[in-house]
Formats: sequence, structure tokens, C-alpha cells
Amino acid sequence: MSEWAPLEYFLTDVGRLADFMFMQSLDEGGVRIFSYKHRNTRRYLNLDMQGNCYTCCGKGDIKYLQVTPQEALAYVFS
Repeated sequence: MSEWAPLEYFLTDVGRLADFMFMQSLDEGGVRIFSYKHRNTRRYLNLDMQGNCYTCCGKGDIKYLQVTPQEALAYVFS
């Protein structure tokens, strides 16, 4: 599996893939989360293999919380 698979699955506009840099993948509560940084806004889009979106909260044992795709994209592109 490629580290780009979650982003390719999530973004249907292939031209926008070039706007992201793969940064890391990690396990969070049994879920593999892949982090991509937007080249212009420098904000992260965090995805799992099913296309679920997450935001980094960094509080306690829970470092990521699930958010809607609309919330994730609004954050990344703002």
C-alpha cells in the first residue's frame, strides 16, 4: 500500500494531489492515520484508509479526533 492511497481515495480532483506533501503515518487507537501537509497553507489533512478525517488535538492519550470532510477541508484551505 502506498502512503498516498488515502489522499488519492479522498481527493477526486487528481490535480490537487500535487498541493500536498506526505509527512507521516501513525497508529491512533488501532487506526492508521496518514498526515499530509498542504504546500501553500501549511495545514495538515489527516486521513485513514476509509477516507475518514481527523484533527490533531494532542490532549492526553487521544491525539486525534474524527471530524467531517467539510471541517477538514475548511481547515486545510483556510
